[in-house]
Amino acid sequence: LFQFQTSPPGAGVIAPSPETARVTEEDGEVRLLVARAQGLLGRVTVGYRTTPFMASSPEDYEDTEGILDFLPGERLKFITVTIVDNLAPELDKSFRVELFNPDGGATLGVAAHITVTIAASDDAHGVFQFSPDSLAVNGTEPEDGRSAVLLQAEPSAAGAELLSSSGSVSFGVGQRRESFFVRVAQDQVPELDQHFNVTLVNVSHGRLGNERTTATLTVLASDDPYGVFVFAATARALRVPEADATIGLTIHRLKGLMG
Repeated sequence: LFQFQTSPPGAGVIAPSPETARVTEEDGEVRLLVARAQGLLGRVTVGYRTTPFMASSPEDYEDTEGILDFLPGERLKFITVTIVDNLAPELDKSFRVELFNPDGGATLGVAAHITVTIAASDDAHGVFQFSPDSLAVNGTEPEDGRSAVLLQAEPSAAGAELLSSSGSVSFGVGQRRESFFVRVAQDQVPELDQHFNVTLVNVSHGRLGNERTTATLTVLASDDPYGVFVFAATARALRVPEADATIGLTIHRLKGLMG
């Protein structure tokens, strides 16, 4: 009784194994274990062959066909299928390997075929990073309490002064660019430039880039952080007689007191 196994079986009766195997392009090959279950008497043979499904030969794997020859008492044999490592970004693809034409009195088990899935490769889901023009962005506090700064990328994480500190965006198939908005809070507190790191933290598929995964958002100085200078009310209109004298004038610094 011939059937595929995903791992070497133990002693005794061999139970059917899951009919799937998974491999990556970088593995270069997949080795599939065929077990001779039940009796081990006599010499028996069984044929094997690959058949396309979503994957095709020779683009994704090399067609393989042959005969496994089991001698008396021999229990396990391997089938090796070459996996093609190409540079094309691809989603999961699969093909099948099946056993056929058993001879010598043997039969096929319920797991006489197996589906081999070649995992998504070459960053098929994309590499996510900020576009160069979004690595440093300036924004200002809105006068009406509402504003947005446009960044070209995906999820962000920032801090105080921002109304939105995290979020996510979705990319469709074939989409290379997406924008999201970070809302800046409005207040009346004099402040110098404030810098926030906007970071890509996770992706559901694909991977983050090795660089350009953090952008700098600068909320520009607002509400006159260095002050607004005016004469005191008592010094705006002075009447003095003509004489040799020193007149004192008072200047007030309003709003910010920084610097």
